[in-house]
Amino acid sequence: MLDQGKAIWLRLRERIEAGQPSDLTTLYGLTRAATEEFNLLDRELVAAGSGIETVAHEWIWDEFRLVSSHRHTGSPTRTRRC
Repeated sequence: MLDQGKAIWLRLRERIEAGQPSDLTTLYGLTRAATEEFNLLDRELVAAGSGIETVAHEWIWDEFRLVSSHRHTGSPTRTRRC
């Protein structure tokens, strides 16, 4: 399941970096599909007796914040390893 979450994140990061959204509405539009995928993954985890833990939520948010904050600077983004 970790690999699925990582794949969702990597696809979102690629969409953000490729799209270079200029405003929050556009940025949120890019995140919509990833949010739905993470929600589905969480439902699968809950059905298996687990769930996306708070630490994972915080990691995802931190990574999103890092990538989205670099969208205006044009500088390459680096994310932490999971």
